[in-house]
Parts: sequence; C-alpha cells; structure tokens
Amino acid sequence: MRRVLSRKTTTLITVVLDVFLVVTPIVLSLLTATDTTAYVPGFVAVILAVHFWALRHRLIHDIDERLRLAKLREISREEDSELYAFIDALTVDLVHKLERLKDGELVLRGNEEYWRFVTHALRDAKGPVQTIDVNTDPDMLSHWSGGGTLSEYYDCTLEVLRRGFSFTRIFVFKLANSLDSSGKVEQSLLQELRRQKDDGVEVLIAWVEDLYGSEPRISVTRDYMIFVGDKVIHAETPQGLPYYEEAIVTTSEATLRKYSTLHDSIRRRARTIEQVEAQTWQQS
Repeated sequence: MRRVLSRKTTTLITVVLDVFLVVTPIVLSLLTATDTTAYVPGFVAVILAVHFWALRHRLIHDIDERLRLAKLREISREEDSELYAFIDALTVDLVHKLERLKDGELVLRGNEEYWRFVTHALRDAKGPVQTIDVNTDPDMLSHWSGGGTLSEYYDCTLEVLRRGFSFTRIFVFKLANSLDSSGKVEQSLLQELRRQKDDGVEVLIAWVEDLYGSEPRISVTRDYMIFVGDKVIHAETPQGLPYYEEAIVTTSEATLRKYSTLHDSIRRRARTIEQVEAQTWQQS
C-alpha cells in the first residue's frame, strides 16, 4: 500500500525544492565570479529569493486560514439549525401551555417536571391528599424502596402525615397478575403496602377486574392526586409508574368534583390489606 505523506511533510519538501531551484543558480554565479561587481546580482537574487519564499509562505498561511474559517462556518450553520429547531419546539410547547393556562390548566411535560411539581405541592399541602396509583404490574412496587424518584415522593407523603393531614393511597392492580399458585395474593406485593400502612398511610387495594367487571364500569387509565379543596393532578402513565409523559394540574371546581366522585366510586370497590390477605381466589 502506498504511504500518503502528511500535509506538513509535503509543504516542507515543496519549500526545500523552491529554495534549491532559486538559490542554486545564485550560488553558481557567485562561485564563478571573477571580480567584486559580479557579486551584486547574486546578492540581489538572494534577497528576491527570500522575499519570494516569504510571500509563498504567507499565501499558504492565508489559504489554510480561509479553509479553517470555512469549516467553522459550516459547523456553525449545523449548530444554528439544531438551535433554531430546539427554539421552535420550545415556543410551540410554551404557546400550548399558555393556552391551557387560560382554561385553568397547567401542563407538566415529562417525568422530571412532573415529579418536581408533585414533591413541591406535597410539601406545601394545606389539607388531606387522596391518590390513585395504577400499578397493573405488581413488580413496579420495587420502585417505592429503590432509593429513586418514588422514594423521594414517599418521603413527601410522610411530611403530609407529620403535619397532621390524612393521606389515602388506593393501589390498582390486575388480580390475575397478583396471585401465587395457591390463589393467595403474593406476599412480596403486600410487604410494601404493609410498610406504608404502618407509617400511617391509609392503603387500599382495588382490582381492575372489580372496577371494570360490574356496573357502572370504572376504567382507570390515569394516576391522579387530589389535594382536597385545592387542586387535582392527573397524569398519563404510558410507560408505567413512575414515568410520566404529560400531567395536568387544575384548580377547576368542576374537575375537583369529578375526580372526588371517581375516587369515592373506586374506594367503595376497594379492599383493605386485611381483607385481601384473608381471601383466596380461584385461578382463572
């Protein structure tokens, strides 16, 4: 394979050849000169050669600088296009949020924004809190004690209790996913719920099958949090707790009544931990 010389190497070789071609005739003329006046053309030629080399070097430098600037401009154009696209998306989202805000709704985008608002709201709660946590997969309960977002959320729950307000949490599970081979509810599922109950949280369990299997049917697809007499936060859970794509905060009295009524309906079909432990279900 033929080896390709670097840019610096080829430039050096070119400069050496240039100097050789110019200086060689001058040196020969000096060596063959017979009197003093013969040296004058030689000295003039040397000065011209040095001047020529300096001009050539400056020209190469200018070309390299222009190429560098052109490359920087190209990179800048790419970065600018990405920046403009980001600003456009941010503007569209801001306009959407402002439009919803006129209707008394605050839109929370993404997991980080949702949990930041929730933890702040819980620390500032001025009354009882009621929540629905849709956990159709019992394995998701491991997040509550995993030291992450839900652990901080639970710490805020305890702060509400310490200020003397009640906290009700209804977990919604699929019964079919929650039983062991004997038809009893998995002990690993109940362990986390007992911990919360022992800490003072009113913990209830609702089965999806009970909510949807009798009239009036109740379909629960959103987690929600009611700050009694204040506001409601309801969130989509496209990836399962604790990841949220979008949540809505509203202080509308009509929405508060709607979710309070929904909560009461789910509560009537929910069971305590003791009721769940005492019952055996037939495997389907």
